Amino acid sequence: RSTEQGELGADGGVTVVETPAQLVVGIGLRGDASQRRIDEARARLEAWLQAHADQYRAAGTLRVMAYNSPFVAESKRFMEVQIPVIPADAAK
Repeated sequence: RSTEQGELGADGGVTVVETPAQLVVGIGLRGDASQRRIDEARARLEAWLQAHADQYRAAGTLRVMAYNSPFVAESKRFMEVQIPVIPADAAK
């Protein structure tokens, strides 16, 4: 939310790090974060990248961000599936 929120460093089993801004292609989904749904989202993102190959190239591996605890009802959970990208002309 803000660069003033929290501090970088380790706290127990969690390490907070600063990373540079990044361009991604992504899909937001409601529901469970099952491997089947992640694989379906990956296929949709890869199809989008193929259709826009003149504009973008993948620049990293798939990442999944599931935002809710197990105590949130499955129908209300939200996750994002993303692939980092770069402009096609930067990939040459």
